[in-house]
Amino acid sequence: MPSPNERRRNNIRTGIFVSITLIVALAVIVVLTDVTKQLSRTTQMYTVVYDVSAGVKNLKSGADVRVGGVSMGEVVEVAPLFAEDQAFTQIQVSSTLMTMSSYTRMPGYS
Repeated sequence: MPSPNERRRNNIRTGIFVSITLIVALAVIVVLTDVTKQLSRTTQMYTVVYDVSAGVKNLKSGADVRVGGVSMGEVVEVAPLFAEDQAFTQIQVSSTLMTMSSYTRMPGYS
């Protein structure tokens, strides 16, 4: 049977081994997934105005904004634009998009 000193020493060694293994695993995950790039991406707010005749079916807040099939942002607000004493003829769409520097590493956008 191991002595109390040996058990304590083994517990310390095991703790150090597990800690180092977790740090290395986290570092590998960060490098392989490029998570820092995703967390540091910047966005820009854009507003687009469409004529009602152009149609914006099924467009609502939270919808994806896609450029070339790649999700680049989301719709923040969809609101009608009213002129004085007239029915609305235009729809204003506000959305946030990643800035150009954020997606230059994506395939097809370099």
